[in-house]
Amino acid sequence: MTRIILSIIAVFLLSGFSVPTPLKKVKDDYLALRESIEKERIQTAHLYTEHLISMEEVGHIFTDNFVTNIIPQWIGTPWSQDGKSFYPQQGSINDSYFVMTTLLHMGIRLNRYDYARKSALKQAETIKLEHHLINYQGSSDSFFKECQTHYDYGIYFLTIEDYVGFLYIDKDDEFYFIYTSHTQEEEQVIMKNVEECSFLKGDLTATMVPISTNYSLMEYWLSNKNIP
Repeated sequence: MTRIILSIIAVFLLSGFSVPTPLKKVKDDYLALRESIEKERIQTAHLYTEHLISMEEVGHIFTDNFVTNIIPQWIGTPWSQDGKSFYPQQGSINDSYFVMTTLLHMGIRLNRYDYARKSALKQAETIKLEHHLINYQGSSDSFFKECQTHYDYGIYFLTIEDYVGFLYIDKDDEFYFIYTSHTQEEEQVIMKNVEECSFLKGDLTATMVPISTNYSLMEYWLSNKNIP
């Protein structure tokens, strides 16, 4: 599935750079996409209420929509330290606003301005709800082995070194980091296999919080309640 997602991203980037899309059409298409996701959220909530699907399946539906619909739209959006764009491919965005804006657009009801201004640790504490923070300090190899052992297919909030973004574990246990790159060559939103991220080599300090496998957070998503 990840190969399909990366193919979608590649096509999106190529088409975006070759034929500029009018800003109004970008907004309209993105709003239509969000409306489609909202309809699926409502349908998913109904199925869960009727005990026709499990909470694990709810998390899978959330993940599928996030990585195949929301994230590809944002890939290539320029990064800047003060970026606060509300729409993909327009203006610029920084780490915290990228995380909070994409979660908001997936239907997680939060105030992106308030949460994006918080420290990465405070953001993690906000998202975790009843879950615990996963703090790690040590070698990157041990960290990802531990993730492979204990964590399943899904999306995870991850703050690591100077970056805040999402860890995506696909169904083949491949790990991808979705984040806003600060390097001069790639000052934009990108999605990379963790093996390709040089800053994820050697020793690291990380804080992680499950999103799609965080059942408390998924309950808020289904019920359309504001995150406190």
